[in-house]
Amino acid sequence: MFSYRETPWHGEGQVIDHMPESWAEIRRLGGFEWDIESEPVFALHGVNDDGSARYKAIPGYKRIYRDDTAETLAVHNASWEGISHAAMGEVAEAILGQDGILGETGGVLAGGAKVWALFRLGDPWMTKGDISETYPYLALLNAHDGSSAFQAIPTAVRVVCHAEGTPIQDQHWRGPVEQHPSATEPRVGPGLSVSVQGLPFPEKVTTEHRYWARQRRRRTSALGSKRPIVGRNVEPGWVEAKDLVPGAHELGMPIDTTEVQAPPIETVSYSGSGPGFRKLWAVQRDPRLDAPEWWWLIGYWLGDGNIHLNHRSGEPAGVTVAVADGDTATLERVISLYRSAGWTGSPTKRQGCVQATLYDETLANLLDGWVHHSTDERVKGRGKKVPPQWVEYLPLPCQRELIKGLNDADGNTDTTEGAIIANTSLDLLLSARRILMRLGIPSSLQNSSVERTASLQGREVHCQASYTLRFWHNTEHLGIKHRFTGRFVHPYIEDGWMWCRVSDVDQVEEGRFWPITTASSDYVSAFGRSHNCQNTWHLSEMNAKTQGVGFSIRHTRNWRDQMEAAREAVLGAREQTQEVRQLHEQLSGLQITHEQEEEFVQRFIPIDPAQVHGKIAHRNALRARDNLRLIIAGPTCQGIQGTAEGLVQAAGEYLDHVRGYQTRDTYVRRTLLTSESLKAGAVELARKIALAA
Repeated sequence: MFSYRETPWHGEGQVIDHMPESWAEIRRLGGFEWDIESEPVFALHGVNDDGSARYKAIPGYKRIYRDDTAETLAVHNASWEGISHAAMGEVAEAILGQDGILGETGGVLAGGAKVWALFRLGDPWMTKGDISETYPYLALLNAHDGSSAFQAIPTAVRVVCHAEGTPIQDQHWRGPVEQHPSATEPRVGPGLSVSVQGLPFPEKVTTEHRYWARQRRRRTSALGSKRPIVGRNVEPGWVEAKDLVPGAHELGMPIDTTEVQAPPIETVSYSGSGPGFRKLWAVQRDPRLDAPEWWWLIGYWLGDGNIHLNHRSGEPAGVTVAVADGDTATLERVISLYRSAGWTGSPTKRQGCVQATLYDETLANLLDGWVHHSTDERVKGRGKKVPPQWVEYLPLPCQRELIKGLNDADGNTDTTEGAIIANTSLDLLLSARRILMRLGIPSSLQNSSVERTASLQGREVHCQASYTLRFWHNTEHLGIKHRFTGRFVHPYIEDGWMWCRVSDVDQVEEGRFWPITTASSDYVSAFGRSHNCQNTWHLSEMNAKTQGVGFSIRHTRNWRDQMEAAREAVLGAREQTQEVRQLHEQLSGLQITHEQEEEFVQRFIPIDPAQVHGKIAHRNALRARDNLRLIIAGPTCQGIQGTAEGLVQAAGEYLDHVRGYQTRDTYVRRTLLTSESLKAGAVELARKIALAA
């Protein structure tokens, strides 16, 4: 492949100092001067009298191969007709014949099964208020393996090469990589197991997987010593997993400083009495979620609390916390907060502790959604708590109190190893680790005990694995004192990143690795920043549905008859880009209030009791609204927040990269094979709400 002026993130391909002006030059630089040929497919049908193999053609099939290497690209039925690179040039020359349009990059994928070229359609433009320029492009794509038609796709996104991912956070979506909306089919093969200091588990990736990393310089130490002296490099970059050197490379985790207020939640009020008593639910803001002291209580509940259920209905009715005997200060703080919420009860003495239950259905219903119950009968009733993602973007005073509450419940500062929080929920401690990063506090997560079965008083009990989160620097920000006086080097925070040293890289004989597509071309795992790595083909096709397809010619016998219409279609690509620009500029000029923003969220993701059946479906719909609110408040809408354009861009990100799906087939169908009516609906809804003011 080739690229104009700048080296792509993967470091591959030829960098040129000019944009090609002819299709012949693009083919030469992109590595597809060769073309395709076809021949019958033969099968072995015995042995001739002289001992040589006898072959017979298989009727109805043909082999498509490269004319330079004879490498097979695909086997098709006889009705499939190849569209050669020379034929692609008829359209490409029509594109290049327009003033100001030049080729910017191009190449091949899958050994030549897919061929592409990217043309810049003119100068970039910037929507009013937006901080980013938009570059208009036209992608010319062709597939010889039958995976797609010959297409021209107007787009504003660069094309990149393929790689594969691991468990991730993609903007406001978090989960296993195989559950990401864009994951379709896994790749099975060898890989690597990467370990870093500060995490108790390795991460399995493909050998070409790329991390944002920097290498520590090595220089020879004193004479006779085999141990190198190491210093840090200043400039990080993308490094393939196979090139990571244990002890020499550090992986970088970006610290997201986005802050959002707690979203509206389901609140309950009561009306009437006796036979006329009614419980009224509404979705609105709860002022307690803006108060740091209540986040201390929630943090304490995460460490040592549970949900009290109504003994008749089984629904969440109250929030219970347990305070150790003798911890008078903590108990008084809990009681004070309970009293402020109208509590008139008293604590209950238990063995070794005191329990206090606040009967508050609003708070109980919220926190009940944070408890993830296992299907393992051995741990039935012992759900692990995991806060939702929006908690990790709360204002810092709220997050500071949450960590302090968690530490008061599960922490231990009387140690020479720094402050330590112990819990059986790995996901909870990983969330706390990300929050500590935002507070400027690096932390190390370790496995303190493994899952096992033990004998207690003559009966067999199941013991869950437990973990410890250790932190030592800047704990004065939390008002936490500890007895550690040493110096841990890793992990550490520097210039908005937390860096963890690579401790080991081992071979994995076989694994299942899932390619994905992300809007930002990168994502974050527990180990740090990784590059998104789905191939160009799928990335371009998904964006095509947003901005329209210039043409699409299937590989059939009459493809030649459609070439003139294709040439005419690409001549209008620049005009189509101007229409898209005018639409976004109009939307960026429409101001939106906070009330209108919330109206958009609720109307874009409606909750109709006639269609949303059951508590789980209702909660999923509320979670979807929370995700959309996070996108609106996050970096996606930086510079265009408070406008209809911001709402439209947030809706597009939600639909493409956050929204769930029933099966991967339905995901592929809705993004590649059908128009996305919901995106058009988002534009109309945002405009309607803005103009109604």
